[in-house]
Amino acid sequence: MIDYPGPVLGQSLPLELANTRYLTRGRPRDGIATVELLGSWLGQVRSRLQIPLTDAELLTVSDAQLSDARDLRDCIHSLAAATADHGRPDAHALDQLNRQTRTAPLWTELHWDASPRAGLRSSARPVTAAICEIAAHTVELFAGPRASDIQPCRAPNCILYFVKDHARREWCSPACGNRVRAARHYGRRPHRT
Repeated sequence: MIDYPGPVLGQSLPLELANTRYLTRGRPRDGIATVELLGSWLGQVRSRLQIPLTDAELLTVSDAQLSDARDLRDCIHSLAAATADHGRPDAHALDQLNRQTRTAPLWTELHWDASPRAGLRSSARPVTAAICEIAAHTVELFAGPRASDIQPCRAPNCILYFVKDHARREWCSPACGNRVRAARHYGRRPHRT
């Protein structure tokens, strides 16, 4: 399996998926441009999914699953932009999200090994079910109390989204914050000729 080249910032799964579209030195990048990259990204976040994904399943991602993941990512981007602008999201994005949530029925089962635990299950293939799980998390995120905290990163050349968890937070990551502060610092220094 190849290494996922993009950012994984510890955000909610919907924003992590949205952030698979990013910039590197001002150039657009698609972190899930291929089935291999989608498998790699899912491998990076699988510990946060309730649907179990094996390495073998991540190596057999289909073109249809890639298309579904990219469609969901575009939908999340549209919802995040509308939410951050205090606007109404595009009707197509809402339809797309609701279609994705219906793709694979999910249910919770009780398992009792050494102690009781709940497990999310689906009759769909695991990667399809994982994409559906992310779609369900998207509904919860945008309909929940943290929706108004979804913000775009304010750093130049960054198009990532994050949930603002502190009143003074303006950047998606410490790296973006450091870049902005360094640019501000060097902008104040007198230039030598």
